Amino acid sequence: MKTVLFICCFLCLTFIGQAQEDAVSQYNKGVEFFNGSNNTKQNYNLAVYWFSKSAEQGYAVAQFELAQCYHSGYGVSQNYKEAFKWYLNAAKQGLMEAECAVGWCYIDGIGVSKDEYKGFEWYLKSAEQGEALAQLKVGWCYANGVGVSKDEHKAFEWYLKSAEQGNAEAQLNVGWCYANGVRVSKDERKGFEWYLKSAEQGNAVAQRFVGWCYANGVGVSKDKRKAFEWYLKSAEQGYAEAQGVVGWCYANGVGVSKDERKAFEWYLKSAEQGEALAQLNVGWCYANGVGVSKDEHKAFEWYMKSAEQGEALAQLKVGWCYGNGIGVSKDERKKFEWYLKSAEQGYAAAQSAVGWLYTEGRVVQVNYARAIEWYQKAIAQNSAQAMNGMVYLYIDGKGVDRDIKKAFELVDKAIELDPNNTNFYDSKGEFYAKIGERGKALEIWNQILTINASFAERDTRFCQYIAKMKEENIDDDIPISNKVNKTVFAIVIANEEYTRESRVPYSLNDGEIFTSYCRQALGIPEQNIRFVSNATLNDMKYNINWLKQVLEAYEGDAKAIFYYAGHGIPDETEKTAFLLPVDGYGSDTSTGYSLEELYATLGALPAQSITVFLDACFSGAKREGGMMASARGVAIKVKASSPMGKMVVFSASQEDETAYPYKEQEHGLFTYYLLKKLKESKGDVTLGELSDYVIKEVKRQSIVQNGKIQTPVLVSSVHIADWRNWKLR
Repeated sequence: MKTVLFICCFLCLTFIGQAQEDAVSQYNKGVEFFNGSNNTKQNYNLAVYWFSKSAEQGYAVAQFELAQCYHSGYGVSQNYKEAFKWYLNAAKQGLMEAECAVGWCYIDGIGVSKDEYKGFEWYLKSAEQGEALAQLKVGWCYANGVGVSKDEHKAFEWYLKSAEQGNAEAQLNVGWCYANGVRVSKDERKGFEWYLKSAEQGNAVAQRFVGWCYANGVGVSKDKRKAFEWYLKSAEQGYAEAQGVVGWCYANGVGVSKDERKAFEWYLKSAEQGEALAQLNVGWCYANGVGVSKDEHKAFEWYMKSAEQGEALAQLKVGWCYGNGIGVSKDERKKFEWYLKSAEQGYAAAQSAVGWLYTEGRVVQVNYARAIEWYQKAIAQNSAQAMNGMVYLYIDGKGVDRDIKKAFELVDKAIELDPNNTNFYDSKGEFYAKIGERGKALEIWNQILTINASFAERDTRFCQYIAKMKEENIDDDIPISNKVNKTVFAIVIANEEYTRESRVPYSLNDGEIFTSYCRQALGIPEQNIRFVSNATLNDMKYNINWLKQVLEAYEGDAKAIFYYAGHGIPDETEKTAFLLPVDGYGSDTSTGYSLEELYATLGALPAQSITVFLDACFSGAKREGGMMASARGVAIKVKASSPMGKMVVFSASQEDETAYPYKEQEHGLFTYYLLKKLKESKGDVTLGELSDYVIKEVKRQSIVQNGKIQTPVLVSSVHIADWRNWKLR
């Protein structure tokens, strides 16, 4: 019996051995057909046939190869599920390559439902057998918390195991960990050594890092030539980032002779792979004709490609193109939108530009709070441009309390950061001009010319100031009060463009400049001033009601100024006078605002003083001469209305005269000399002095300019006797 059993076992083992030998032979035939040789023509179909024969007999290596064929579609239709089945069969036999492949299938859901935990388990099985790729994957799982709790130290340990076996990607990871002190103590020398091991195996990313180390002397002595060589190795493998760096090296002659043509070619290779920084550089090359023929349209296209990927400088460039119509139709709104995108990414130049746009109010509505917000963000990054922009707000008291000292500190800081930027000197000179410091303004002008002799050809406000310094100009160099008069309130109404009547030349300029004098020369805070351009009747009533509420709230502790430039009209029956809103018409006084009502309303208010300036005539005449269309053609002499309360009224002309313009200065004649006196006195003038000066100068200039008399009139309430000693501030 024992003899029979022995013979059976022997025959069984012999059969198994024979089958195993057949499986290996079949596998080898599969390999021969898969690779092809001198004696065998490559044939994937026959390779799969023999791999299948071997795999079905349980030969693990053949099962793995068959899985690869199903995975890649060699000699058989691609079938991930079938691939996974054979990977798993091989893995269950302990083939470490198959275990790694099964882990990958589970992690990415290839041929099987995604299961990161099972994926990690299979990676670990393979890694513990010494499979370098699996060790890399286990490190990656620990680093990212995939299928296992995140553990940076274990991640490094597994990366190192893989790297020590020569896995190039693991060597790159170990180098990065050492170079940046992540998961291990920082050691730039070891970082470089591991980068180099990976790079020498041909890893393009590692080659890029080796180049960077040589370029910056990190972990190795600085060597720009070697840096370029490694960048080039990486770039020649098609690594987009390295291609962009090679372009930069050629553009700047770093580590290689400067060659703008080659620079452009490498930038373009990188850009065409979607590298945003390279796309920006290609755009710059086209914009400036560097290494390629200048083409503004292509420049814009490449800037846009980069910008759409979020490259902040490219977004700024796109905005600039839209703003200047470079390579694209001019579009101010899109300019702002792209500047804003760049600013929101923290790009200081864009933040400064957005601040300026909010200050300027041409593209978006003026918003000093937002302007300040963006300026401050840029200033935090030491942006000299933003400092320069913020200076204007401090000097004019827009959105912030007026602070001349702070303004000059900021412009000086901007000059310190960029000492050859004439724009900052230009700003400083302009500010000296504004505060009446002509000598210091000239000193700044001489400094500008030392830096750039042709600056005088520019048309900046400071250049204009210098050109007109010997001329009288009330619009510029408005003096700035050192005192902020928080209890003075002003309404300024400037009506120029009428719906049914002729326009009143220069009224808007009168109102705007008078407002500036209120703010600067008289020191009235911006929030205390209501400037209304082209006011309707409702606008006038609304703002007069605002002044009424303010003065009542201050209970006699405040002063008020009311200024009006525009048409006045007479009631031909009652011989009374009216201010004409832009939606009114001269033949119907019910569309106007009665002077009697104005005086009664303001005169009844509790105030230290109320000063009214009226640059209008009430005879039916127009500012530039002739009669309004609604008038009968003859001047009407209206009855003088009497101020009430603590009110003094300055009128531009007597009842039947015309209030003329001063065309040369682009102002009403009355307003021009009113402001001229405020400028000469820096706002520190009594009403008596102001009255005497304005009456004398307007009478003289009117007869010279217009050949007709215009006599300003001052009328005060009967309840005050000392008005001549009053001051506006």
